[in-house]
This record gives sequence, C-alpha cells and structure tokens, in this order.
Amino acid sequence: MEYTLPEAILKFKQGAGRLIRTQEDKGIVTILDSRIVRKSYGRAFISSLPRCPVEIMSSEGDDEYLEPFDR
Repeated sequence: MEYTLPEAILKFKQGAGRLIRTQEDKGIVTILDSRIVRKSYGRAFISSLPRCPVEIMSSEGDDEYLEPFDR
C-alpha cells in the first residue's frame, strides 16, 4: 500500500489520536523510524501532533529503556 505524504501524515495523526481520547488519558508515541529526524518531511509528521513534549533519543547507549521489553 502506497501513500502520498499528506495521506501518510493524516494516518499518523489519526493513529496518535486514538491513543488519547479524554483529558485524563496519557500515552507515549514511540517512533522507531529514523527518517522522522533525518528527512525534511519528518518535521511535518511531528508538527501534525498536538502540542506535547518531544524527546529525540539516539539508539546508541539507550539499552536501559528497552530492558522491560527484552524476552
């Protein structure tokens, strides 16, 4: 399935919107695709989200964040 950029951004925004339904809801959106910071269109994806804290992390040396998910 191939999307144009505006369609992909809309689906991204809708997916994140499904995480937060009410003012009491909390959640984390984790993007593991480095194109979000490497490519110029990545800014359009990030800016499509509601105002929220954004933390960009390197994949090097961040193993402690992944430990709970190791099997």
